[in-house]
Amino acid sequence: MALPKGIPTLKHFVTKRYTRPDNVWCTAGILEDITRCETDTYLQPPYTDHFPIVTIVDMPQVRTLPTPSHNFRMADWEAFCEDLSTRVLEMPEPAEITTKEELQEAAAALTNAMQETIKATIKVNKPCPNSKRWWNMELDNLRREVNKLSRLAYRFRAFPEHECHEEHRLQANEY
Repeated sequence: MALPKGIPTLKHFVTKRYTRPDNVWCTAGILEDITRCETDTYLQPPYTDHFPIVTIVDMPQVRTLPTPSHNFRMADWEAFCEDLSTRVLEMPEPAEITTKEELQEAAAALTNAMQETIKATIKVNKPCPNSKRWWNMELDNLRREVNKLSRLAYRFRAFPEHECHEEHRLQANEY
């Protein structure tokens, strides 16, 4: 049993007596990892007779660190195209490709030009482990706009017919 003996888990509504009808059972392997198992009377919800049982299990997590990548969403594509075109112009003149080696050399030269352009013009993104991959600048701007309108609507809360309330509702729905 994970819950130590003698800890009450219920307070009867009528008699106000403490009893222990609830037990916490677990296997011997898990029992070694339980660091805390006790009732917390302060967390008892209203109109309930049972106390919540707080169990903390020590389960270490191995977190993988996100690898840095290039942030193509925030790229300046005009600068990218300009840099790439100058690098492509520095490559040898186009000629008819007749052998497998010529094809490999041309592909390697083009790939190298693109990789160098990416390194030069696109910023490296260092994601936080808690970052949301789907979040973008458009959502950030919409959130700022909704927050501004929310403050304005709160300022004019005494006037429910004010136009800012409808504007806030529409902007919040779009966000």
